[in-house]
Parts: sequence; structure tokens; C-alpha cells
Amino acid sequence: RFLINIWAGVCLVFLAIYTANLAANMVGEMTYLKLHSLDDPRLQSGRRAPQIKLGTVRHSSADDYIADAYPHIVKDIRNNYVQDTQEGVHAVMNGVLSAFLWDTSTLEYIVSHETGCALQTTG
Repeated sequence: RFLINIWAGVCLVFLAIYTANLAANMVGEMTYLKLHSLDDPRLQSGRRAPQIKLGTVRHSSADDYIADAYPHIVKDIRNNYVQDTQEGVHAVMNGVLSAFLWDTSTLEYIVSHETGCALQTTG
């Protein structure tokens, strides 16, 4: 009976260690790429992580606003223009873009009506 209790205690410790490592890895992956706004320090020139790809629709009001308010990220966005909103949302869902910059109300509508959508709006 004593050995059974020792074995149960060892199993419980290993299970706790495994669960803690799994949770730490999952949280670390999700918080690293999450952007809080366009003022995020990872988007500042010279410090930007290469895996963060931003995109928007060419010659749109969002493109004009970003060019005026955030000139340091314009050259990165120019490499990632999309044709329309649906293409931008699908690019984020497929991992081509890290973030699609567009009108908040439109993006919130799309996120709320997409089935199984894991997208989030920020800003």
C-alpha cells in the first residue's frame, strides 16, 4: 500500500510538470505575435521582427491614414497589399499576413460572423 501511494505521488508530479510546460509553451507562442496597436515597439523601424507582416488595401482610406500617421511602417505594408477586405482576412487566416489593417467596424463584423474564426481585432 505504501508503494502504491509513492507511485501515485510520482505520477502526480510528472503530470503537473507536463501540464505546466505545455501551458507555458502555448502562452509563449500566442503572446509573442500578438500586436497591441500600430504603436507597438516591435513595429518601430530597426526593431521590427521579420515575421510580422502587415497588409492593407492599396489606395484605400486606411492606406492613406497609415501613410500619414505611421510613416515608419509604410514601406513594409507596400510589400503586402491585397485587392479587397476578404482577401486580407483570408491572408491572415492562412498565415500569409500577421495583421490586416482596415476599418474596425468592418473587421469586427467579419470576425463575429466567420464560422470557426480564430481572428481578433486590436486597436
